[in-house]
Amino acid sequence: MDRWEHEFVQGKGLVMPAHNVTLTALFYYYRNLTYAPGDVDDVVGAQKDIQTMRAGGVKDLAESTRLTRKGYKMVGWHCENDGNDYPFFYPYIMPDENVIMTAIWKPINYVLVFNNLVSSAPNRRLQGETNTKVMAPDVEVERNGYTFEGWSLYENQIYQPG
Repeated sequence: MDRWEHEFVQGKGLVMPAHNVTLTALFYYYRNLTYAPGDVDDVVGAQKDIQTMRAGGVKDLAESTRLTRKGYKMVGWHCENDGNDYPFFYPYIMPDENVIMTAIWKPINYVLVFNNLVSSAPNRRLQGETNTKVMAPDVEVERNGYTFEGWSLYENQIYQPG
């Protein structure tokens, strides 16, 4: 006798063939796959995302837009269970335990412009990444009758060279 195997989900019907049929119960372990930002600041929106998965099932890991953090881009997932790093959309096989995937963050590079307010002289530009210190340069121009007092980002916030 040929053995036919089909898994029927709730709401699906079985068209009865021209022979006897035995349906066997299937039991699975379901575990939680949790996506977390980690112990970091400046997370925007969701603080975690929990998905329920069948143990032994395969799931592509979430894309980079799952979590958001100001000044950073997500570059992958770190699995707290096995210690491995995984790329987005990696076909992950769910173990028979709850799993925590922590976001791997990389700082975004920015350009810091020091506007000297003199149209004939170029402005100094420096590269900086999120949460790193940048040293303010000395002013490279002079304006007759004026004294340089520092670089201003916001009103009443002045940064001195060095």
